Amino acid sequence: MKVTGCKSGTIGAVNMPQPVDLDGVGGAIRFGIGDPAGRCSASWRIEAVKNSRDIYIGPRRLFGTIKLSLHESGKWRLTYTEPAAVKMGLVGDRVIHRYEPTADVVPGWRLAMAIEIPESSLYVGEGLVAGASKVQWWPAPKPLSAIVFNVWITESDEVDQTGMLLPAQFVAGSFHLFGGGSVFVLVEAEPTDQKDHELMVTAARNVSWKKAIANGDSTDQDFFSWGMGLRDGLEIPRMVDLGNLTRVREQASH
Repeated sequence: MKVTGCKSGTIGAVNMPQPVDLDGVGGAIRFGIGDPAGRCSASWRIEAVKNSRDIYIGPRRLFGTIKLSLHESGKWRLTYTEPAAVKMGLVGDRVIHRYEPTADVVPGWRLAMAIEIPESSLYVGEGLVAGASKVQWWPAPKPLSAIVFNVWITESDEVDQTGMLLPAQFVAGSFHLFGGGSVFVLVEAEPTDQKDHELMVTAARNVSWKKAIANGDSTDQDFFSWGMGLRDGLEIPRMVDLGNLTRVREQASH
């Protein structure tokens, strides 16, 4: 698998993690930013199974509760999982938000969605980051900036080998899809949108903010927002990590 124009190695003296390139069909890429022994983000997961081209994306701690599903059928949607719906007493439609599949940037290459993790979402986990050794940890960005994980999907092994010229980005990892093609996760840093910063501040003041998803009790909740965002002039599904709001709020007050 090949993506030309991408970076590897270091930025200045900061070492980048090695890409997680899985040789087989399906698998999972787990990532976060910061230091799991100190101040870090929630960790995220992107996975596919071996017998379909369906792709699932979400925060690792919420994966049993809610996830973004990019189905081969063209049904892209953010949904509660069936066990979570039963637990909540939710009857009927479990869909929270529906998306239209994105168009190809060039034939065979599709920018499917982006996960944005702002520096403001980091917190001292105090042992909350279970399985941290399985997670690829990226250096924390500067204040008022974010690390963005862009998820690309290719249609066939042929376009994988041809490659594609992209703006210089780092590679988090890749895996093959059933029937051909691959998923690539490319990484870049960018300034935090002022609206996202204001959203973070507002949400931290009001843990019951309705357009966020929480898991656990009021003292232990990971939140994220969802919607659409512009990447390289394209409107694509976008998820923004808002952190563990109770802990972010508590640590910001010290």
